[in-house]
Amino acid sequence: MPQIIPLKLKRRLSASVWRKDGQLTASPQNNEAEIMKDNLRLRRELAEKEKEILFLKKAAAFFEKEID
Repeated sequence: MPQIIPLKLKRRLSASVWRKDGQLTASPQNNEAEIMKDNLRLRRELAEKEKEILFLKKAAAFFEKEID
């Protein structure tokens, strides 16, 4: 049974991890290094998004005060 994996996730993972039929390759050393690299990248993206959300909350509060 083939795995169903979102296209966005497939694109973000390294192409060397995927075979043409969409299945993951079983290369433990490469796979672990790729997972660690992706994990670090995702943590950085999450931190950036959290900063953006905080900024937007502050901006919304500022403009809410302006309207009143």
